[in-house]
Amino acid sequence: MKRGFTAHGAFGRRVRAPAWVDRWVWHKGRWQLLLLRRERRAWVEAIAPPERFIRARLFEPSTPAIKIMGTENRPLHIQDLSRMSPLLNPRELLGPMLPGATVGGHAIYAADSEQGRIFIPALLLIESLWFLSPDAVRALLTPNSLDVFISIPRVVKDQRTIAVGSEVIANPPSETVLRRLAWLAERADARFSWGSVLTNAYRNRLDLTLPKAELSGWVWGVRLPSGLLACELQSVDIRCSPSISLSRIRVGNTWHDFPRSQMRRESIEVEKRERLGTPAEVSLCAA
Repeated sequence: MKRGFTAHGAFGRRVRAPAWVDRWVWHKGRWQLLLLRRERRAWVEAIAPPERFIRARLFEPSTPAIKIMGTENRPLHIQDLSRMSPLLNPRELLGPMLPGATVGGHAIYAADSEQGRIFIPALLLIESLWFLSPDAVRALLTPNSLDVFISIPRVVKDQRTIAVGSEVIANPPSETVLRRLAWLAERADARFSWGSVLTNAYRNRLDLTLPKAELSGWVWGVRLPSGLLACELQSVDIRCSPSISLSRIRVGNTWHDFPRSQMRRESIEVEKRERLGTPAEVSLCAA
C-alpha cells in the first residue's frame, strides 16, 4: 500500500471524505488520523487532523472500489452506551467493503434494532461525546488535560461551581457544551471515557471506553450483508447521569449559569423510564 502524508486541503479547500479512517498516528508532533483513499486503482494512506471530523462524514460511500449494497437513514436510540462492546474482529466486516485494503485499528460497536444490526465506528462516538470544539479536540489528546483545564467542583457563595480554561472552550458555550463540561467534572465514568481516547491513541488504536449515557438521533450509513455501517450520526442528543449538582460554570473569566431546568427535565424522563421499565428502541449487544 502506498503512503502519502497529505493533509486536508490548503487555503480551506474542502476535501472529500476518505474511504475509511483507520487509526491514530503520531505525526509532526501531534496525534492525527490515518486515512485510506483510492487513487489510480490503489489504496493510498493519508494523514488528517482530527478536528476535520467535527460534525463531518466519517467516510465516503461513493469511493471507487468500495463494495456496498446502498445507503440508508435510520433512527437510533441507545439506552446505555456503557453496555456496548466492540466487534472482536472488525476486519470481517470491513474486508468485503474495502477489498485489498489493510485495516483493523478502528474499533466498531454493534447494536440491534428493529430494522437490523447497526455498526457504529468508534470515531463517531468520540466525536459525539467529546469533540466539543477544535480546542477541545486538542485538549482531548493532551495528557492529564482534565486536571489542567477543568477544576474540581467547589462551593462559592452557597453555589457549587467549576472553572474551565478558555483553552478548551471558547465563549459563549452552548447549553450542550455546559452540560458536557458539568458531566466531566462530576462523573468518574465520563472522565475515564475522556482519558481513554488518548490511552488508545498510544496503542495506535481508534477506540474509547464508553460512559453510562443515553444516545438518540439518526444514523446515515451503508448497507452491508451483516447490517448498516454508520457513516454519519445526525441530530445527536446525549443524556448523561441526572445527578449533576453544579450551579455555575466559569469559562475563562466569564460565569455561566448551569441550565438546570433542562437537566431536571432529563432527570424526570430518565427516572420515569427506569421506574416503568420502558424497553429501549435499540438493544445493545456484544459481538
